[in-house]
Amino acid sequence: EFHDTLTEQEFSQAAKMSVGMVVNTAGVLYFIYATPKEWYQDGGLVNGAFTMLLINAIIPPIIPYCDFGYQIRKTQRSKLEARLPYFNEVLGRGPNPKDKEQQDELKAVKAEIEAFKRAHAPGSMNPTRRYATAIKTFVCCLLYEPVFPMISLVGLVGLCFQYWMDKYLLLGWFSRPKRPLNADIANFFVRFVKLVGPIGLSVSFFIFLTPSFSDKNAVLSQFIISIVTSSIFSLVFPLSVWIRCWLGLPCHGEFQVLEHEDDYYQAQYMWSKEMKYHKDQFIYKNLPEDKNPEFLKPGTSTAVSVTDMKAVADMRTSTEQCEER
Repeated sequence: EFHDTLTEQEFSQAAKMSVGMVVNTAGVLYFIYATPKEWYQDGGLVNGAFTMLLINAIIPPIIPYCDFGYQIRKTQRSKLEARLPYFNEVLGRGPNPKDKEQQDELKAVKAEIEAFKRAHAPGSMNPTRRYATAIKTFVCCLLYEPVFPMISLVGLVGLCFQYWMDKYLLLGWFSRPKRPLNADIANFFVRFVKLVGPIGLSVSFFIFLTPSFSDKNAVLSQFIISIVTSSIFSLVFPLSVWIRCWLGLPCHGEFQVLEHEDDYYQAQYMWSKEMKYHKDQFIYKNLPEDKNPEFLKPGTSTAVSVTDMKAVADMRTSTEQCEER
């Protein structure tokens, strides 16, 4: 697949990963114990669901805490002290040595220093996997709640534990991502839960409770009522309507953005240069500062002409030819 933006790529990966995790966890477990008489037996569906979902709720949040990539780079970090005298000697000659051999040596030292920086940097959060793990825990516990109501407590504990662990790692350990994602993925999963949650719970109740009733028509009539109600909630009205009803807001009108809320022109001063598209994109980042300023101002056009782009391309071509010579 090819995506125009990083957000679209991460969005696609998170959606597919979530569906795959739910099928591999809830689906496989149900197919193993598809016969109703196996659901409540010792070692049957209830025991298997509890054990699998408990493990899936606790183990995945702990894995990022170990940061295995950082532990693997420990050997490389241990070599830094022995290399420091050599680095100081080469860097002490100045930034612009005239000798060709010293220029190559300086370039190699800078590359090695960057490698040591990467070795000392902790890992970064994988938001697609974290979102997918949270959705997997929520949906799987929701689907098996009719056959084992106490499983909802496992999901609650798992989600709270993941939230605590992610918050601790994000604020206290993980390095800052070079290209942070926006709120599109989070908003998508909110709508995903709104769609799958009520309908999935209704279907799950019908599947797991029907074998326990002698009067199947009574279960079917209640299922029809519940599936119609959940479908209206999930499909007919958007989430904003239910939020307004919950908060007691009028159903008409738009939410007003407060004046003190940060917009892009204010938030841009809190971001590094690598976090801004026009300073990180492989074409725009080569433009001079007067043509592509880092900080944008309202009412000031920063459109780039074709002539400026051709000048950058010609400059890059000349530079590459000089390096080859």
